[in-house]
Amino acid sequence: MKSELIANLSDEELYKYICKLGYNQSNLEYSDTSRNKYVDAFFAIDMLEAEVFNGGFYQFFQNYGYEEYVDDALFGLEIIGEPTLKNILNEAALIHLKEPEEKRHLRNPEYD
Repeated sequence: MKSELIANLSDEELYKYICKLGYNQSNLEYSDTSRNKYVDAFFAIDMLEAEVFNGGFYQFFQNYGYEEYVDDALFGLEIIGEPTLKNILNEAALIHLKEPEEKRHLRNPEYD
């Protein structure tokens, strides 16, 4: 979409457009040079928000996996100036990673 068209989108239309880009991009390999790291970051933060508000960090890690979106979300939180949320996600990631892999499917009370 051309930049002049994007500039005329409402906030809701812009959100939907970037989500669509993110969804389409999420189907590409990370090595694909056509990926946009800012779209990845937006999409990861959107997934993080949706999953944490719905079922917590446990649900975020279970539905999307640690490897899928954590780094992109951390990058995005950094660029939008959300150090508190970035620190919380870092803490949750540390909890997730210290859990033995065979127990990661269980809800860890440390997320509370």
